[in-house]
Amino acid sequence: MSLFLIWKKEQIFYLPTVDFLATRNHLILNQELNIGQNELVNESFFEQNLNLIKKADWLILNFSNEFSPGFELGYFLGQHKTKTILFFEKHQETNLSRFVKGCTFPKFYLKEYTNFPEIRNYLTLHGF
Repeated sequence: MSLFLIWKKEQIFYLPTVDFLATRNHLILNQELNIGQNELVNESFFEQNLNLIKKADWLILNFSNEFSPGFELGYFLGQHKTKTILFFEKHQETNLSRFVKGCTFPKFYLKEYTNFPEIRNYLTLHGF
């Protein structure tokens, strides 16, 4: 299964999530793109990421106070093609927009968590 992961690397559960997905032999399309991405001009960065997003079977995002993956989420929801999981820390729920909380698209999953085992269990439930 191919994935596009949008998760700030500095967040505590980024590496355990990547490691868990790797042990399940999932291809994280944008993992290599993160290397040297500062050298890309904005248009090239946008095009490379958009092409990878189009190829992904799943989009996995994490929302936090410092990081809101709004554009990517909007693109996926607009396409209705790719399954999308938006993870957020339980204490961040009040920061999510009503638009996101009220989304009823059948391929969109909104999941709160407080620890990595909750993330792992949810991914396992969805066949990862």
